[in-house]
Amino acid sequence: MTLTPSGGTLPVETLVKATKTDASCEYSMANPQIENGFTSIANEIMEALAKIRISGEEWQCLCVILRQTYGWQKKEDWIALSQFVDKTGMDKGNICRALNKLIAKMVIVKKDNGKGTTYCVQKNYDRWRPLSKKTRGVNYDNRGVPILTPTKDTLTKPNFFVETSDEFRLAKLLFNRIRENNPQHKPPNLQSWAKSICLMIRRENRAPDDIEHVIDWCQQDDFWKSNILSTVKLRKQFDQLSMKMKKGNGNTGGKDARDF
Repeated sequence: MTLTPSGGTLPVETLVKATKTDASCEYSMANPQIENGFTSIANEIMEALAKIRISGEEWQCLCVILRQTYGWQKKEDWIALSQFVDKTGMDKGNICRALNKLIAKMVIVKKDNGKGTTYCVQKNYDRWRPLSKKTRGVNYDNRGVPILTPTKDTLTKPNFFVETSDEFRLAKLLFNRIRENNPQHKPPNLQSWAKSICLMIRRENRAPDDIEHVIDWCQQDDFWKSNILSTVKLRKQFDQLSMKMKKGNGNTGGKDARDF
């Protein structure tokens, strides 16, 4: 028998049992080993991730995507919402909000073909765009999705989109492709065109690479090159153009349509 702090006694059997339990706890502690699997990530991406400022919930969702893609030597993966719930312990609302913010910041790319949703990390970290709630001209809905609302700043600022931005670059790309087909085409207001591209990227979650591929394809197609003469029309017809491109319909001038 052994005295307890309160003056009572404990049987020896109880002490032995407690000792065994403590020992088993010690042996069951986490002890990860590389031999049991690891996620290989390029140092450049790790260094870029160290510099980006995102919320804790966004980090949790990003870690799931990194694990499910690079952890399995894949560029992208089908990840159901239930998997995010299981792996993060977060509720669906917070997960959707975090994913939408990562998409808006262009840290990840989401693709939905009607059968399921794939996610991947945007490897070109130069395109990552940490956003602040104080960003002029950008407001958020209750899901965390950015909504471009005209404000005094955005309406009066002539060069809201810098020339190195994806929005301006893709607007200029479409104009250049149109000019190749018709050198007399009147120069547009590229800032206005860039706004439509911005809506495609931030509101409709279009990947800039996908938009670029569709622009190149539609301006080689005999029918669409005379119909897609602005980014407004590109945005309106994007789903149809994407489907046509994937099926390889239309005359592409001897060039294969690029698959996403």
